[in-house]
Amino acid sequence: MCAGGLFDLVRVDGKYGEISLDIALEWFQLKGRLSCGCSAMSTKVKRKEEYEGRIKQALGVLNEVSNDNTTPRNIRRAAKSAMDMLQVGDLSLGVRAANAISILDDISQDPNMPPYTRVKIWNSVSILEAIKD
Repeated sequence: MCAGGLFDLVRVDGKYGEISLDIALEWFQLKGRLSCGCSAMSTKVKRKEEYEGRIKQALGVLNEVSNDNTTPRNIRRAAKSAMDMLQVGDLSLGVRAANAISILDDISQDPNMPPYTRVKIWNSVSILEAIKD
C-alpha cells in the first residue's frame, strides 16, 4: 500500500472512501503505526519534485540566454549545451546538474559576455547547485 498514490476503501468514522497517501501517512504517523518507511519515501519523492522544479527553472533562464541575439554565439551554444545536459534522461538529477554547472562555469569567465547575461548564467548555476544525489 505504500507505493500507491491512493488507499482504496479506507474506513474513516464508519464510512469507506479514498484518501491520499499524504493524509494516510500523516494519520499513521500520528497514531505511531508507521513502520514501512513510507515517510522516507515521501521525503524522497518531495525532494525529487523539488529538484525537477529547479531544473525547469534553470532551463527557463538558460532558454532566455540561448534565444538572446545580443549574446555572443559561443555563449548561446554553451547555454544550449547545458540545457541538453539537463534533459538527458539516463543520468540522475545530481549528475545532470553537475555537468550543466561545469559547462556554465567554463563559459561564465568569457570576457565577451554581456553583464546581464553573466548574471543570468550565475543565477542558473545557483539554482542548480542545490541539487544533490
